[in-house]
Amino acid sequence: MFGSFSYKLRSSTADIAYPIVSSAADMNKARGMMAPENLGKRKILFFAANPRDTEYLNLPAEVEEIRDGLGRAKYRDSFTFEERWATPPREMQNALLEVDPQIVHFSGHGSSVGELILEGEGGLQQPVPSKELYGLFGLFPSIKCVVLNACFSKVQAEAIAAHVPYTVGMNAPIGDRAAIEFAAGFYRALGTKEKLDFEFAFHFACRAISFQGIPEGQTPVCILKGGRRLPTYQSTSGAAASQKGSNSTREISLVYKPTKDVPHEAVSPPSVSAEILRLGSQDGAVDLDSPFYVRSPLEERACEAVNRPGALLRIKSSHGMGKSSLAIRVLDYAKAQGHRTVTIDFKATNEKFFQDLDQFAKWFCASVGKPLGIRKRTEDYWDDMFGPNGNCEDYFQDYLLTGEPLTLALENFDRLFDYPQIETDFCALLRGWHEKAKRDDRWDLLRLVIVYSQESYEPKDINQSPFNVGFPIELGPWTQAEVEALSAQYRLTFDQQDLSNLMDLTGGHPHLVHLILPSIALGESSLSEIMAIAATEAGIYSSHLRERLIYLEKHPELKEAMQSVVEADELVRIKSQDAHRLVSMGLIKRVSNDVEPLCRVYQEYFREQLAV
Repeated sequence: MFGSFSYKLRSSTADIAYPIVSSAADMNKARGMMAPENLGKRKILFFAANPRDTEYLNLPAEVEEIRDGLGRAKYRDSFTFEERWATPPREMQNALLEVDPQIVHFSGHGSSVGELILEGEGGLQQPVPSKELYGLFGLFPSIKCVVLNACFSKVQAEAIAAHVPYTVGMNAPIGDRAAIEFAAGFYRALGTKEKLDFEFAFHFACRAISFQGIPEGQTPVCILKGGRRLPTYQSTSGAAASQKGSNSTREISLVYKPTKDVPHEAVSPPSVSAEILRLGSQDGAVDLDSPFYVRSPLEERACEAVNRPGALLRIKSSHGMGKSSLAIRVLDYAKAQGHRTVTIDFKATNEKFFQDLDQFAKWFCASVGKPLGIRKRTEDYWDDMFGPNGNCEDYFQDYLLTGEPLTLALENFDRLFDYPQIETDFCALLRGWHEKAKRDDRWDLLRLVIVYSQESYEPKDINQSPFNVGFPIELGPWTQAEVEALSAQYRLTFDQQDLSNLMDLTGGHPHLVHLILPSIALGESSLSEIMAIAATEAGIYSSHLRERLIYLEKHPELKEAMQSVVEADELVRIKSQDAHRLVSMGLIKRVSNDVEPLCRVYQEYFREQLAV
């Protein structure tokens, strides 16, 4: 029913303003008291808000799925379903008074600072803070369940849960498709029981997301009145796990199973094994089936971009910020759309291939063709008359761009910047392929994904660069909400002071956060114990810090620049080229034209080590 796959995020920000789209002009129900024939039924009140200055959401599809699910349910006749569209704050209050529902469902946008986004004057967004929701829902004791199908709505859910027996929110951004699957599954399950069973409906709905192959089954959370959370369902991502053989993580799948012999309050989630916790601190990309992946709010935009004919997607971040984890998920999505996929990692490539452009071009063609089962010898195909770029282009066109679309990821692309004799011509080749797709349908089949930490600092012809075209994605440190979401996967709950300390220590650097949480979850160290020695050779970050120290000592100009940054107690300005490289290493962050250390552990460690 979805037609083309919609990849839109239910977030509070957007680059483009979209109009509200509904399936019919009369989707707003007539206001007024419930008809007599509806008295005594279980009343669901659905609120929708998609302001003009927020990203478009397919809310009509969500309503259609809810209605379809209820219509198929065994006890469908016991429900009534009321809709309110383009909801302003006053309409939310009025509808609660008029309908007196048992179940309230909100679909739309939420913000990471604890607001629901309703519609205000002129159809523009109007945030409603959690404290107002707390006060409003406290006036309606008849409400048994509230579902907030919006990004970061766990904050609002926690406030509402002071009054409502069951409140569902989202602990991270949630994509449109996942939100629709959750809503459909929730009400489909709710209608199968004679008595309302919100716990069963919640867990069924989480599985409904993962059953469709969507990696967001852990995003919804259900909070009981008083603040206790239901055990969180964790998807095993069965297809991916089965490919890993006996070492997969399926055996520790956290599946909620009510126990008749145990009081409800005593049911608790199973523990997570030490082996699996350690997976969260590994270097490199986070496995597709890992429960410790924090989904980027930009992931769905990246997937949507790579599905476009002739796409060029650029994923950029400092080292350890998650670009490789995002890239493998983009390729996994492309594969699910029927694309052929290939990844070339320039960091793992033999040095000898970077010495000569002709040899590099032959290696590149052969490396792309090999995983596709194409073993045409480039030596037999090459014609010196046309040069490396011409031969490479013809090879792609004749042998590789046939059949299904080809999504090609180029990991650690910035290694090429050390070889200017390769970089200039190869970048011009990629830019030419992207432009070619605009006028030659054969090149529509190629989708390029360039993954890198920095752009070349050397000036280039802007018409021969792939870095000023296509679709850019730039990842940065995690927000506090994202760190909190990952902590929850480790069964950790930090108070606001501890979260603030953790953010100050790590700056939200994903790799630093991944290193610290397993030790706390296993009970090996407390946060305060880790913080006390984090910036020393005896701390949890010792290997990570030493690697970067060795690199700085090999590059005196960078060492001097970093020393000036960490010794300052305020923002400083350093040479642009030095800032460029230190940012790519993830050691500093820009504030306008100035810089400062990314986090406290970097400032303290390098202040001491570089002063020696």
